[in-house]
Amino acid sequence: MSLMYPIFLLFSVPVIAVFLTKEKKNIAFHTHILILLLIIIALTQPILKKGISKGTVEARDIVIAVDISHSMDAKDVMPSRYAYGKEVITHFLKSDQRNNIALFAFTTNALLLSPPTTDHRLVETALKSIHREYILTRGTSLEALFLKVGELKMNKKPLLLLTDGGEEQEINKLIRIVNEKNIHLIVLALGTETGTTITTPNGEALKDNAHNLVVSRINPLLKRLVSQTDGTYLKASPSTEKTASILQKRVNDYFSKEEAETKYTHKKEYRYLHLYQIPLLLATLLFFMLHTVAIRYLFILFALFGIEANASSFSDLYQLDRAYNHYHAKEYNKSIRALNHISQPSLQSVIALGNSYYKIEAFNKALSVYLSIRSQSKTIKKNIFYNIANCYAKLEKYDKAALYYNQSLQLGFDEETKSNLALIMRLKKRVEGMTLEKTDSAGSAKGNKQEQNKKDQGKASSSSASSGGSASKTKHKVSKKAFSPKAKERHPLGSKVYELINKGYINETKPW
Repeated sequence: MSLMYPIFLLFSVPVIAVFLTKEKKNIAFHTHILILLLIIIALTQPILKKGISKGTVEARDIVIAVDISHSMDAKDVMPSRYAYGKEVITHFLKSDQRNNIALFAFTTNALLLSPPTTDHRLVETALKSIHREYILTRGTSLEALFLKVGELKMNKKPLLLLTDGGEEQEINKLIRIVNEKNIHLIVLALGTETGTTITTPNGEALKDNAHNLVVSRINPLLKRLVSQTDGTYLKASPSTEKTASILQKRVNDYFSKEEAETKYTHKKEYRYLHLYQIPLLLATLLFFMLHTVAIRYLFILFALFGIEANASSFSDLYQLDRAYNHYHAKEYNKSIRALNHISQPSLQSVIALGNSYYKIEAFNKALSVYLSIRSQSKTIKKNIFYNIANCYAKLEKYDKAALYYNQSLQLGFDEETKSNLALIMRLKKRVEGMTLEKTDSAGSAKGNKQEQNKKDQGKASSSSASSGGSASKTKHKVSKKAFSPKAKERHPLGSKVYELINKGYINETKPW
């Protein structure tokens, strides 16, 4: 069960406060408190997931491609070209509620992040999950993107392209690909003709191999390409929402002009059972029982359920909702405090507590919480084993981490778990190699010391001490970003995604 409007639970705070501070309590007081709480629950509109229903909707295919190259960090479009483009896409997804949308990210390679789908929340999640710090390719190839888009099984491919232009100088080849692949370009040019410098992560201006400042500007080839393929060329306006609405209008104009074929897509939706009538009915019943001769039945009702248990359960529900809100706001310490106030911990609250400890890097506490969880659900056990393995990985206990990754994989294959297991094995070998190297170094130093003692005992002692000091400083560290706890609300891109888009990055001639 879940709540559509959990914010209304805040109204229960003053009600519970009154209940706790009131000294003289009688049956009428208890009943009025319970009635108010039931009305508050009804306002939150509790729902129960019944299943998935299939429906047929009209949908047309749209492809969105966002440039994630190094030049998109330029700030001639504020806050940056890339940040502006992401915000425009987010507004576009919210304004377009029915069409099939596919999302690409591209540098010198192109990668499909989300296949065509009418579930735009999934597309938005894929957009938000891009971590550009893991992208090694920094150039821009429109040719690679057009070829990748051409692989989609669509008759006509309207492509919303958000970029500052590619590296290509030969326009005829791009025109041929666009025409052959039946691509219609709607380009949002991010950048200016005068251009600007690019700031590196360490705050310095980017320079080329000849130590000259790199100035990134809109590639004029982009406008020529659009004009010669009968596309649409747009510039960024000060408002991202306005830009998104203009893009939406251009897409609608294209569909009207081309009379594009309408597809009837089978869309799956969750069906919910609304339960607000139940607490509302109970509140009404209690009110009439209290103010009529039926009040005597209240004693039986309270004897069966107990007033204190009801107040406690409502308080726990409120604290759990607070904890989730703090967690999503990345206020993990506040989330932990709220979860520790729950009198009767549930499976949800315990998992949330473990995840919160993990987020503040209290890995031993997170591990203790995860190990205490017991469940018969195969999916929950699989995720808990994954989280336990992550904790051991962070604590550099690679043997135990590998054991729990294997247990998680035995309950169901997961590409991310498999990738983490492979990484753990490499880290384990590296640590073992460092240990062996340290041992060999110490042995070698000892042998050298014995040899030098025969010649000059004073020099030998100094040399040996220097060698030993160097070896003792060798320490392996696990990256803090390598592992993260399993959680339903997150859908991070797997390591395979970055492997595909980073393919061939060494051969880039202009990494920006």
